[in-house]
Amino acid sequence: MPIKSGPRHSMPPKKRIKSMAVHVKDDYCDVGYTAKCELDSHADTIVMGKQFRYISDTGQYCSVSGFHDSFDAIDDIPVACGATKWTCPESGKTYILYVNQGLYFGSSMDHSLINPNQIRHFGIELSDNPFDLGRFFGINHPEMQLPFKRDGTTVYFETVLPSQEDLDDPSFTHVTLTDSEVVWDPQTVDLSPDRPYGDQRVNISVMQSVGGDDMGESSYRGEVDSILNSVSGSLVPEVMGHRMVSAVKISESKGSCYEKVNKEVPRHQRN
Repeated sequence: MPIKSGPRHSMPPKKRIKSMAVHVKDDYCDVGYTAKCELDSHADTIVMGKQFRYISDTGQYCSVSGFHDSFDAIDDIPVACGATKWTCPESGKTYILYVNQGLYFGSSMDHSLINPNQIRHFGIELSDNPFDLGRFFGINHPEMQLPFKRDGTTVYFETVLPSQEDLDDPSFTHVTLTDSEVVWDPQTVDLSPDRPYGDQRVNISVMQSVGGDDMGESSYRGEVDSILNSVSGSLVPEVMGHRMVSAVKISESKGSCYEKVNKEVPRHQRN
């Protein structure tokens, strides 16, 4: 079922404190609770459920519709930063995953919903297509590779509600999955490759024009090729393909989004 969040708005301080108290009051009673993070592009913003620990709010709130069967909007859901814990089953290494600008439901929701585009928008590689054998099926971050699981048509990964000790443990690696600076507004967000950071680590471009018949008549496969060559050698399929490949230059981009991702510091660690 689609989840649509309304326009973000601020709230008077007293009402804001009361609202956060309602959402957070029971969230730390079940440390170690494990639940699914389900990939769902129909949720226009990441929805943080019971396995996420509240870190801080943005001061913004919104109404959320399409979640309950009644379709009635749920008002004043905080747009917040939350953290959850994931341990790699192969290495045993533990990571604290931070989501900025997510919809914080906390203990009122027994699982979480992950909009993959909100993570991609931050420049992190993510593939939730199990049929794409050419890409890692999961989150491919410079600090970790988090593989996805499948349950029928559902793609997901499991995480755990962390304790304060987990957040403070220096042996755990902290990874930020979504942006805390560029506003995530699902109504106006640009999902084109020209987003704020981009995740293009490799640029492929045609750098030069290749002239001359550099393959010779041995590339001609018949009379048709000979006729095409009399007009232009580039019309011969074999020659044209060779020249196109020769004209491509591959170079690494500088100042990629990954530098920003690696420099991102969770809010609770900032001075």
